[in-house]
Amino acid sequence: MNPTPRTPFLSLPKQPFAVFESFWKHRTLIFNLARRDVLGRYSGSFLGLMWSFFNPLLMLCVYTFVFGVVFKAR
Repeated sequence: MNPTPRTPFLSLPKQPFAVFESFWKHRTLIFNLARRDVLGRYSGSFLGLMWSFFNPLLMLCVYTFVFGVVFKAR
């Protein structure tokens, strides 16, 4: 009466290199989806895409100041 639920794991390839083959086959789709995600994430920000480069740099400066000056860690 209760059907078994469909799981996406049943359609996984059996060979280990089939995953890489699938990535290579669909590389343009993966590239376009990643590009759209990155551009969409930073589209409304002040610096746009450059914010993804400045944010880690600013965090490094903050951590250096806090642990180097405030806590006086070596």
